[in-house]
Amino acid sequence: VMRLLDRMECLAEELGMPSVHPNMRSYNVALGVISNSATRADTSLADYYRGLEGEEEDQHEGLEKKESSTSGGSRKTKPEKNKGGKKKKPQEKKGGHRQHFNPLYAGHAAESILDRMLSRNFRPDAYTFASVLNTYQRIPNGRLDAALAADAVVRGMESLHLHDRIDEPPDVFHYTMVCACWSRSGEQGVAGERCSEILRHMMERDRDGFPRVRPNIRTFNAVIDSHAYNGRVAEAEDMLLSMVDNYESSAKRSMDGIEDEELPIRPDSFSFNTVIQQWARSRTPEGGMRAEYILDRMLKFHHDGHADVRPDERSFAYIIYHYTKGAGRMSPDAPDRALKILRRMIGMYHQGYKELLPAYNQNKTNPIFAFTSVV
Repeated sequence: VMRLLDRMECLAEELGMPSVHPNMRSYNVALGVISNSATRADTSLADYYRGLEGEEEDQHEGLEKKESSTSGGSRKTKPEKNKGGKKKKPQEKKGGHRQHFNPLYAGHAAESILDRMLSRNFRPDAYTFASVLNTYQRIPNGRLDAALAADAVVRGMESLHLHDRIDEPPDVFHYTMVCACWSRSGEQGVAGERCSEILRHMMERDRDGFPRVRPNIRTFNAVIDSHAYNGRVAEAEDMLLSMVDNYESSAKRSMDGIEDEELPIRPDSFSFNTVIQQWARSRTPEGGMRAEYILDRMLKFHHDGHADVRPDERSFAYIIYHYTKGAGRMSPDAPDRALKILRRMIGMYHQGYKELLPAYNQNKTNPIFAFTSVV
């Protein structure tokens, strides 16, 4: 796709045919292709960028030769020798095949397309920026570099809108994707704190009147995720319980005839399961107790009228894992606690919660795991 865009631009300039030059649709289609390829390491983007690096190095060597010929005449330089008196072997070009694949090639390609659009005075839309962010979100090994790059993209989008280079400011979708990139960065402390800053920034812009920027449940889940998966499970729990308390307080005021101007965000099953999972996987012995507490709060929230917020087999399997294979397995009461959770899971299944023991080929967690672990 990148080579095709290069060829189209080259033909448009060489032949003077503006109709051949890529348009908005061309660039957006190319962005979609690059975004879909971001999860694969064996794409042709590696060869494309190696080729560019090779061309740049050849041009640099050509300039050096030209300078040496004009300044030094016909003098020949002797090859350098090492300490043993042998000639040094020429270094391999940076564009050689030994160079490691850069997982950010897809992101660089997406941003280069965005730069081309801006340089030709196109006005990239929300979809264009979403495609660039989605590319960074899909990179499997991008980690911190991908998060920083996505963060820079959305801040650049704010600046471009401020200077009337684009028509639409970033919305909730763009900010949420940046939070998702941070949650996968593996940066303990930094990821959660940065996502919390983005959440506060979104709320401020919402109050300032920017459209479609109010955080939704996906945004809150991304922030919870960023804390939980990066070593700050306690902060993730605090945020979850704050969401529960705010929503329940609003519902109570509504029953008393007092309606809030903005209904608080209601947590969903993913919100609870994320915290349960990470407490169960934590290396602290009390992680199991905290996971059980969150499961109890989830069930209470479910029975208080939120039928769609309910546990699945993973909610119980995570806790069973903690007491049988995780940090809580050395506790004297670990076998009894694991058996208690299993019996609770079976009891709810008999009450009609069939998703707790679904067919093996339909679920993500093997239900046999819970039984064999307790045994």
